[in-house]
Amino acid sequence: MDQVDHCSVILPDGSRVAYSVTGSEGKPIVLLHGGTGTRRDWRRAASLLSEKHVVVAVDMIGFGDSDRPRGRYTYRRLADSVICAMDDLAIDSAHLVGHSLGGRVALDVARSRPERTGCLVMISPM
Repeated sequence: MDQVDHCSVILPDGSRVAYSVTGSEGKPIVLLHGGTGTRRDWRRAASLLSEKHVVVAVDMIGFGDSDRPRGRYTYRRLADSVICAMDDLAIDSAHLVGHSLGGRVALDVARSRPERTGCLVMISPM
């Protein structure tokens, strides 16, 4: 497994979204945690997937090491934060994997930006 880089991106509203990147080649995979989780929940999966892919695990706004800005945390707002992380990494298209809340957010990314989405894997989505 390649070195894990812990990074963050500043959203247009000034809040910060944290993410980790593992691996160095292959089609990117973006991992989105559930409503009670963080990007750290994906450590084992990221380790295995990073052998053949670039793996990005995101702490959506309001979770983990990301900021907790005021306002409503709509699916659209969470999806926009994921797209900002993809933009920060210059990822044109990625496979999206989401658990629970993350599955619902992955669906919103796919609906709003289908050209940015490879396959969509939803595990017990909301």
